[in-house]
Amino acid sequence: MKLLWKLLRHHISIARFAGFSLASIIGLVIVFASIQFYCDVAPLFSGKDSLAGKEFIVISKDVDTFRSLSDGVESFCRQEIDEIRAQDFVSDVGCFTASSFEVYARIGLRADGLAMSTDLFFESVPDKFVDVESSRWEYTPGSRMIPIVLPRNYLDLYNFGFAQARNLPQLSEELISMLGINVEISGNGKEDAYQGVIVGFSDRLNTILVPESFMEYANKEYGKGNDTGVSRLIVELDKPADERVAAYFSGKGYSVSGNGDANSKMKFFLCVAVGAVAFVGLVITLLAFYILVLSIYLLIEKNIEKLRNLLLIGYSPMAVSVPYIVLVCMVNLISVVLAVPVAFLLRSIYIGLLAPLFTDVAGEAVVWIPAVILFVLLTLMNSAVILCKIYRIRA
Repeated sequence: MKLLWKLLRHHISIARFAGFSLASIIGLVIVFASIQFYCDVAPLFSGKDSLAGKEFIVISKDVDTFRSLSDGVESFCRQEIDEIRAQDFVSDVGCFTASSFEVYARIGLRADGLAMSTDLFFESVPDKFVDVESSRWEYTPGSRMIPIVLPRNYLDLYNFGFAQARNLPQLSEELISMLGINVEISGNGKEDAYQGVIVGFSDRLNTILVPESFMEYANKEYGKGNDTGVSRLIVELDKPADERVAAYFSGKGYSVSGNGDANSKMKFFLCVAVGAVAFVGLVITLLAFYILVLSIYLLIEKNIEKLRNLLLIGYSPMAVSVPYIVLVCMVNLISVVLAVPVAFLLRSIYIGLLAPLFTDVAGEAVVWIPAVILFVLLTLMNSAVILCKIYRIRA
């Protein structure tokens, strides 16, 4: 090996390989930083506790004037629900279940006995559509404790409207979660007292939610049963940016609320921006790879007579290729090793800039994963090119 290296190391241009390394480092830094940025920021646009959440919309039928006067309720039939679920841009459909009993709630706001009371209503949806993680989101029939999820905008309306007008204290989410709500439920000639416990706040659903298990129990115990009609549906979209979404629901005369389309656009632009930057970095890396291949080809051409003589006296093509393969391995390794810390430096910079906006922007550091993958791929491609050239010389 040492003898071969001494024989073949002539004509190696340090400047040429340094230029390749610099171009490769720039390209790799862009690729690594783009991948890491996407991994750090993407969780903000997906998951239950995310910035944008999954793509959900709530649909209902337009309220008809004549039906309103006749005391009717616009509801979805089973055939309509199945038709919506069958659309290829729909991932899943959940039904809102409304309470068919009377609800009266009272909450104490100050130590002097001042309290606020009001008539309420409850609704429920399947648990998978509730965007609040809580181990307490369950109800055992017969229990007097009711988990409740409130819309976050209800709290904003109280703090910035009602509380200021009535000279009442403003409430944080943590504080109101510690307050108990006295709930009186009546119907079917029965009246019972419950204790409501606020277990979270929802940005997705503009209603007062209770677990589906409690709604089934309470509707049977105090109401008209569960067959109250389905007036609203929550729809999880698989392709929210699809132009057919708006066309389908407007064509059916359904009212649509929610931010599924906006969420999808944010995720789409994130993917496009990161993808474009990563593509530029990959192009620079491939150009640097092409420069390295040309350099190796030129080096082999200058040593072609020596290589041919080595093959003729019995050296195998693999043995003759090893010095060049070791050379490209060292160059690729140096490029990757220098690119990784630069990518980490860029990560620390953008995390510092985004920290005031998003407290959980940082995910796990994944730069080393694409670094290892790219190093292996580039080295394998370089080695394959070298071997092919050596075999052509022997032929």
